Amino acid sequence: MNVEEEVKDIKKEIVESRGLAIRTNNLVNSLGSDIKAIAKRQAGYERRFTLNSAVAYIIFSILTFVGLNMAYLAQRAKLKSEKEVVQTNLQELEAELDKMKKSQKSRERSEKQIQEFYQMVHDHRSEEAIAAYPKAMTYPLTDIEQSFFKDQVDTMRAELSLARFQE
Repeated sequence: MNVEEEVKDIKKEIVESRGLAIRTNNLVNSLGSDIKAIAKRQAGYERRFTLNSAVAYIIFSILTFVGLNMAYLAQRAKLKSEKEVVQTNLQELEAELDKMKKSQKSRERSEKQIQEFYQMVHDHRSEEAIAAYPKAMTYPLTDIEQSFFKDQVDTMRAELSLARFQE
C-alpha cells in the first residue's frame, strides 16, 4: 500500500501543483491586465498633460500677442495725439508767421511812405508835405516822430502862409 499511497500523494501533489500553477497563471494574467490598465491610464494622463501644456502655451502666446498689440495701439494713439498737437501748433505758428510777414510788409511800406514824407519835409517841398501830412499821421509813428513832423509841417505852413501873404 505504500506504493499506492505514494502514487495517491503524488497525484494529490500533481493536482495541487496544477491548481497552484493555474492560480499563479490567473494571478499573472490579472497582474498583466492591471499593468495594461495602469499603462493606459498613464498614457491618457500624459496625453492630457501634453494637451494642457500645448493649450497653456497657446493661451500664453495669445495673451502675449494681445498685450503687445495693446501696447502698440496705445503707443500709436499717443503718437497720433502728439502729432495732432504738433500739427495744430505748426498751423498756429504758420498763421502767426504769415501774419508777421504781412505786418512786416505793411511796416516796410509804411516806412517807405514815412521816408518819402520825411524826404518832402527835408527837401522843403512844403505844399506836398502839407498835403501828405494827414495821411502820414495814420502811419505807425512814435510820439517823437509825430511831434517832429507836426512841428515841421506847422513851420512849413507858417512859411507858406507868409510867402503867400507877401505875394
